[in-house]
Amino acid sequence: LVIYAIIVEQDVGKLLLAGFIPGAFSAVIYGSLIVGMALIWPKFGPPVRGFTWKQRLVSLPPAFPIFFVVFIIIVFIYNPFGGDA
Repeated sequence: LVIYAIIVEQDVGKLLLAGFIPGAFSAVIYGSLIVGMALIWPKFGPPVRGFTWKQRLVSLPPAFPIFFVVFIIIVFIYNPFGGDA
């Protein structure tokens, strides 16, 4: 979308937001469908063993760079010193 925005000379932030909203809506619909199928037909979703809070917290640090990159991109799109495309 960024390259498309540059070609058609449109605001990158608006185009990214316009793509995010339908994508998030689709993800919610697909997730609901999967959960519904697992509840109606349990054979589609085998039982998942739980994770302890320690295991959950230990698994977070490797994901921090991804969250940081997304945060930086959003900051530079929606602030005055980000510059035009």
